[in-house]
Amino acid sequence: MEKFFIFGCPRSGTTLFQEILDQHPKIAVLHETRFMRTIWAGRYWRYVFGERWIRQHVLNSFFEEPNIKVLGLDSEMILDSWEKRQTRSFMGLMDELMVAYGTKCGASIVGEKTPIHLGFAEALAEAFPEAPLFCLVRDPRAVVSSWNKLHGVSAVEGNASRWCYYWDYLQSCLARGLPIRVIRYEELLLNYQNVITDVLGDLDVPMVDEVAHFNGGKGKLIPPKESHKDNVFKPIITDRISSWESELDELDIAKIEGICGYRLEDSGYQPKVGSRPGACTGSVRWRSLKARFTIVRRYWMYRVGLRPYFKPKFLRGR
Repeated sequence: MEKFFIFGCPRSGTTLFQEILDQHPKIAVLHETRFMRTIWAGRYWRYVFGERWIRQHVLNSFFEEPNIKVLGLDSEMILDSWEKRQTRSFMGLMDELMVAYGTKCGASIVGEKTPIHLGFAEALAEAFPEAPLFCLVRDPRAVVSSWNKLHGVSAVEGNASRWCYYWDYLQSCLARGLPIRVIRYEELLLNYQNVITDVLGDLDVPMVDEVAHFNGGKGKLIPPKESHKDNVFKPIITDRISSWESELDELDIAKIEGICGYRLEDSGYQPKVGSRPGACTGSVRWRSLKARFTIVRRYWMYRVGLRPYFKPKFLRGR
């Protein structure tokens, strides 16, 4: 069974892209399993506590997560099948999970969408060398505006720094030659037919009416608590592209553009207001640098498995 992965900075359209592809009868897409963060990042703990402890206290807890329970899969059957493998690895467990869901849905291609898996793109490319990797990129000003609406507070500097972290990591992955297909959110909305046709061509499946005339996703795997993703249930509206212009004031826009700097134009977006007095003061630059350092430090703590159950601040409550 063929596989693919979707990731990118949160609030960049990854859920919309997932729902579009999930309309195809030959494609099934898992919604935010967070497998790499929850299981793979803590893989070294099995050498400390043993395989039995890992299964009882980590794997069983993973299958009790709401995003996994909604799949309706037999966790014992998946774990037993995984343990019978000649070469057992946690990536093999992810393979078993995806195959089980694809088989249940009667699909020949199964995908997985978790935005933060961008940080594990290299491991995914190594474990699934034939699997296409899709990364969604969106205007940082729109991403910050969306984050502000989600949390109900304005955290312009910190959110802009998060976008910079994801962009920088994407660029490092591309520089290392990882086969990541970058899809701009704005291009997806404005040039929908061509973008989706190319994506389906990468997956080697034909275009169907359900995808060509997308009128909103079904959201069968999206938990009720993720009400902020209601836009995926609606037809594609191009007005979403520029909604941030009325949601952010000029000073906030200037702060975002000042923090993102050269990344803004490198990612294909043009500055709107340019520099403004006081828009990016020394204290703002320091907070930006501090936030970026904190995110990188916490990511590597996950990556080496030192603190597999520790959640970075921007992931708490998820």
